[in-house]
Amino acid sequence: LSYQFPHKNFETVYCRREDRPWECNDLMGINPEWSSIPMSHIETRKSTVGDFAGRGLFAATDISADSRFDMGNSVKDFQISPSSWSIVESIFSQTKSDEQYDHVRDEISSVHTFADGYGFYAVKLVSA
Repeated sequence: LSYQFPHKNFETVYCRREDRPWECNDLMGINPEWSSIPMSHIETRKSTVGDFAGRGLFAATDISADSRFDMGNSVKDFQISPSSWSIVESIFSQTKSDEQYDHVRDEISSVHTFADGYGFYAVKLVSA
């Protein structure tokens, strides 16, 4: 599951409507009056709801309903270029079948799992 902000062009057209949508006022940018909760107040772990519940995000302390998470760092991202990602995928695939590369697979597996599970990618199609 992921969320992606729309392209700025779509956002501009959407927010220029005569009856301006509430999202354009309340969800655009960071309001300095919002309470910012540090990441140390939340934790990720396996859910205890059931055997197949998966991972979850849980409060480590009480958090008020109107708070936002780590707003100062929430705008940071990372990018993996397509050529670098193809190398990661190639190494990951090659090390699956050969035990002598277990140590390599262990290292590259965390990068592959994180980027594949939490990221998204786009391929730029350019014509000359």
